[in-house]
Amino acid sequence: MDDSQNLVLILDLDHAVRESLKFSLEQSGMRVRTFGTAAGLLQDSGLSGAGCLVLGHRPPALNCFHVISALKARGSVLPVVVMTEHASKAFCRRAANARVHQVIENPVFDESLFDSIRDALRPPERHVTG
Repeated sequence: MDDSQNLVLILDLDHAVRESLKFSLEQSGMRVRTFGTAAGLLQDSGLSGAGCLVLGHRPPALNCFHVISALKARGSVLPVVVMTEHASKAFCRRAANARVHQVIENPVFDESLFDSIRDALRPPERHVTG
C-alpha cells in the first residue's frame, strides 16, 4: 500500500476518542487526520488523497448519513467505517443502503476496528478475464 492510500480521516465529536484512535493508527504505520466538525471535514481540500474515513455515529452538527451523502454528492467513493453505540437493525440497514464499508459497535475491545480500517484501505481487486 503506498503512502497516498494509507491516510485515514477521523470525524468524531469526542476529542479523546479522536486522539486515542489517531495515536493507535499511527503506531500501526497509518497517516491520520482528525476532524471535530463535519464542516471542517467537508471543507478539507485533501479528501481525494484519503484511503478511508472513520465516522462517529453522531458527528457534530450533522449525522453520519448526512456526511456520507455530502461526500457522495461531491463524487467521493471513500470507504466509510462508522463507529456507533447503537447498531440496531434499522441503523445497519440504513448504513448498508448508504454503502458504508463497515459498522463497528462501541466499545471496541478487539481488533475489529483496525481490521475494518485495514480492509477499507486495501485497493479493490481487479479481475482479469480472458
